[in-house]
Amino acid sequence: MPLVELPNLRSELRRRTKYLEILALGSKKLRLAHVGTPLTKFNYPSDKPQTAATTKKMREAESHLDEFWRHIDEHFVKRTGKTMHEICSDLLTPRTLERTPEWIEPAVPSIPEKSSPAAVLTDTFSTLNIDDRVAQDDTATPIKVKVKTRGSAVVPDDIAPEDAPPVPVPPVPTITVSSRAYKVFRVLFYNPLHDIPPGEIPWSEFLYALSSIGFGVQKQNGSAWLFTPSGTPQRSIIFHEPHPSSKIPIQIARRHGRRLSRAYGWATETFIVE
Repeated sequence: MPLVELPNLRSELRRRTKYLEILALGSKKLRLAHVGTPLTKFNYPSDKPQTAATTKKMREAESHLDEFWRHIDEHFVKRTGKTMHEICSDLLTPRTLERTPEWIEPAVPSIPEKSSPAAVLTDTFSTLNIDDRVAQDDTATPIKVKVKTRGSAVVPDDIAPEDAPPVPVPPVPTITVSSRAYKVFRVLFYNPLHDIPPGEIPWSEFLYALSSIGFGVQKQNGSAWLFTPSGTPQRSIIFHEPHPSSKIPIQIARRHGRRLSRAYGWATETFIVE
């Protein structure tokens, strides 16, 4: 390699490793044992049915995680003047922070009392006066208002703006999949607040589900696999094959689902069975 290119290589190396130098500087003397003991502070039972007990544990874990990152941010600000997030802001993808809401005891649906036959007969014969019965019939039937549909639309003065017909919302694009692939996407976008916890996803089924909707699948180095949408300008995405097990745990599957949602806007409602 000609010597004239060495200065360019050095500047390129400095550009690519500048984050490592700052992160190494900010990480010196960083102690996390008291705020980051995983087995006692980060128990997050998101794969279990949502109850008052599991909700409490999840909220406690989220609170401990906030304290964990607050400790890191304070340490980095003291040493570098910036938080770790501010240092790496050019490399990070904006995302919405999710938090588990407080547990609300489900309301028990009330069963309406059935009217007894005697009460029905009493109500039927309670009004014997013909004028009173006509008055009741008049109040029971609402007055229909005909709105002009030709020419310029005019809303009558006696109709409030909120009573006007709602503006139609364009439907969310859907993807038709087989029942086999649909089972995979239901797990990827599993909601612990509403759905029963599913099992693990075999890696072969994950590959089948994405390839069935037109993704090109390519094995990369190590455990990395590249998934590329076909026929669209959307970006590719990389997932790692589980090891040593050949199945994706529910926690990792939910993480895959969140990445797919951020990349392509998918949700459970996106997929319908053919």
